[in-house]
Amino acid sequence: MTVFVAGVCVFWVLTQVTRQIALDDAREHARNVQGWTRVMILGSKRPSLPAPGTVEERLPAKDLLLPYRYTGLRLLAEGNGRYYVVPNDWKVENGEPICAVRESDDVWISLQSA
Repeated sequence: MTVFVAGVCVFWVLTQVTRQIALDDAREHARNVQGWTRVMILGSKRPSLPAPGTVEERLPAKDLLLPYRYTGLRLLAEGNGRYYVVPNDWKVENGEPICAVRESDDVWISLQSA
């Protein structure tokens, strides 16, 4: 029984240490938004990106399949056909929103080095 309790305690301590390391790493990563991958989005419709600081443009050329361009974004994460983006001046401390953009035929997403 003592070995079991000791094993549970070791497991709990390792879980807490791992959690703290992950939180510290996430905070450090969030402080350097300017170093993240830049994102440009072209769309056929005008999506609503609630992020302040996002630059929206309607491209002047006629007959474009994707006439709306969004810049001023950085890539936070991607997965399952979604790109989670934030504005260039995003601060985790302010509780600003994170935008999820789904891949589709109506959306083109360009990832560019910082």
